[in-house]
Amino acid sequence: MTQHDDLHGSDPAGDPLAVVRRYLEGWATGDGAIFEAVLAPDFYDVMYGQRRDRATLIAQAQGNDFDDRSISIDEAVVLGDTVVVRTTNRHRHVATGRRVTMTGMIWARVVDGKITTGWGEHDRLGQLQQLGVVPSGGEAQNWIRERLLEASESNATT
Repeated sequence: MTQHDDLHGSDPAGDPLAVVRRYLEGWATGDGAIFEAVLAPDFYDVMYGQRRDRATLIAQAQGNDFDDRSISIDEAVVLGDTVVVRTTNRHRHVATGRRVTMTGMIWARVVDGKITTGWGEHDRLGQLQQLGVVPSGGEAQNWIRERLLEASESNATT
């Protein structure tokens, strides 16, 4: 797998990596038809420790918080019916106009050309820092220290 692999131009039939490429294309475009084609009817995934069913995932992918989205596959491993990809997501936050780059990893089980289950994590802290919601660098250390102190004081009074 080469770095920054193109998501387009693959026939997913019989190729688990091609199915995952199509899935990522669905996230990049928000095209619900792609999800209908690649997700098993009983699909679920776990992202950030939260289980999502098929309908929830599709609704989130079609949300309008971000636009001008692209996703590249930086590295991929296929072991039987399991595909693991390391990705870079680039998008623009609609409300602020800020560009965000976020790395992540996705594990997917592909059976009969459909993703049945998935697990993933992405750099949400980095995303929130790029959006200005959470400070970064030295300022972040002070921000975290203040919140830990507040939590400690709150726990001591209860």
